[in-house]
Amino acid sequence: MHRSSTGSRRSDRTGVTLLELIIVITLLSLLTLGMAMTIGRRSIRWTEPADGCFPSRRTVGAQRVLDQQVAGLMPVLFSCSGSAGTGMLFFDGAPDSMRMVSSFTLEEASRGYPRILEYAAGSGNGLRVRLVVNESITTRGRDR
Repeated sequence: MHRSSTGSRRSDRTGVTLLELIIVITLLSLLTLGMAMTIGRRSIRWTEPADGCFPSRRTVGAQRVLDQQVAGLMPVLFSCSGSAGTGMLFFDGAPDSMRMVSSFTLEEASRGYPRILEYAAGSGNGLRVRLVVNESITTRGRDR
């Protein structure tokens, strides 16, 4: 140790020890982790709906397919054997069923042949509603 001109002791070793540095880094990382967890919780609460219900992946996928099938609706005209030259649009809708021709199918997406789609809504268990779709290939005048 050296004595300065003022008479106080001064150490040759100034600076921070490794232990002090490790303690400071640990405290800063814990503080950062706490802030990140708080921000994460707030962002999750902000994005979830008020009732806390999230649609399942299965429901979202079914909704996407239904949207694409309805968007692929084709205005197909057909004539009955009794009518002379007048065509009718192939679409039938009821409160619990629907029939139409669409270019989007479950099997081939939008790359396949047009298909006749028949939707039927039925009651499931409790509050659930079941939607069933049947697809049949359209050919000239007859189904395959």
